Amino acid sequence: MYASLNKAHHRWLAIVLAVFVLYTIGRFGIDQIRPPGLIPNDYMNFHHASDRLAAHEQIYQAGDASPFKYSPTFLLFFRYTFDLLPRTVAWAVWCTISIAGFAWATYWLWLAAGLTYRLPRRVFLALVVAAGICGWHGYIEHFSYGQGDMILYALFIAAVAATPKLSGDLLSGALMSLLLIAKPQAGILLAYFLVCRRWRMLAATGAGTFALLLAPALGWGFARQIQLFGEWWVVLSQQSTEFLTGNLNQSVAATAARWLGNRALVGCLTTLAVASGALAAVVLTLAWPRAAFAAPRNHARMTLTTLLMYAVVSPLSWRWFTFLWLPAGVALAVDALAVRPRPRLQLALLVAFALTGTLLQTFVAHALGIAEVDDLSRLGFYTLGNCLLFTTACLSLHAHRNENDVSS
Repeated sequence: MYASLNKAHHRWLAIVLAVFVLYTIGRFGIDQIRPPGLIPNDYMNFHHASDRLAAHEQIYQAGDASPFKYSPTFLLFFRYTFDLLPRTVAWAVWCTISIAGFAWATYWLWLAAGLTYRLPRRVFLALVVAAGICGWHGYIEHFSYGQGDMILYALFIAAVAATPKLSGDLLSGALMSLLLIAKPQAGILLAYFLVCRRWRMLAATGAGTFALLLAPALGWGFARQIQLFGEWWVVLSQQSTEFLTGNLNQSVAATAARWLGNRALVGCLTTLAVASGALAAVVLTLAWPRAAFAAPRNHARMTLTTLLMYAVVSPLSWRWFTFLWLPAGVALAVDALAVRPRPRLQLALLVAFALTGTLLQTFVAHALGIAEVDDLSRLGFYTLGNCLLFTTACLSLHAHRNENDVSS
């Protein structure tokens, strides 16, 4: 699959990602070994829930300023892994796993998505710098808020990378089950496996998720498990409109609700967005030629399209999801620049994306007279960036639908 990738690109790709890993571990890992009060609140929420579990207190409380919203299984896993470590060390380990996972997933995706085209090294580096600048806020906010979405990104890429044989399908199913017990809305990512017609993997995911969700009942009984499920559902279903439509949420539904001036519409708009994504996945499954999957790059294109669809339609598409702009932006730019004739619409969308990412830089916004950069979030400029990349990915996927060269 990667036979034509020249060794210089391998070396430069490794160097770029190594520099990123070392810098970010230093910035958010080693530097974060400091008083627990300075560890981000969203991450500390896991430890607070673990404390409640150990003290036999009610875990899910909708009245909390930041309620715990993860499954009982996820909490049990966290309680007997990270929570056993000193909290500053646990946070540093969490950051390091996130950074390493992001770097590995991006490395795999870039190789799969088209560096075999052998673009000149300077062009590749320019693309990395440009996309990195556009998505830098995503990296900063991801760790500043104490999030784990980079780990979930790595789990998804690992599930995609597993070979579509029995062992690979079981492994993919297990990885996606782990992802789903952390964030149920990540079920949107199953669209990739649906379109690829990996039925055995989807069955393994369903069975694995069901087993993991029920596993804690073996320890504390089914009555307790059912009670926890009920409390968890109450917390998930009672999220306030203000929370769902805050400026940090850059889902297309939240942005549309803000634009329409009626934030109460966010529930209906979210349902419409997710249903549209599901319908598109079903239609693509029926229409996509089976021969197209003989081309390895089409798997990468479908992976990118699925990730970007998740960023667009997910009910909670946080602003830090823009960490995807680096892997997606570079891969899509390579895909557009390396073919002849060059796809003008895709290139135009990528230029619009670059301009959007540039506008989101604080010094640029201030130079243009925008005093509060958060106003750009309220107006949905991060949503715009996600939509531009998603549309570009869809066009790329469509343009190569008849590609079936196994050597590509």
